[in-house]
Amino acid sequence: MNIDVQIQTIYEESKAFGVPFEQYARGYIQAEEMGFKDQ
Repeated sequence: MNIDVQIQTIYEESKAFGVPFEQYARGYIQAEEMGFKDQ
């Protein structure tokens, strides 16, 4: 996946959930490193 698209997606999702972008992105990255992201 294109990294810019991924960042945009994370940004949109963090806004939708009302979570600060930085906090959401950190959780997203940790989940991906542990293999929990199903994509």
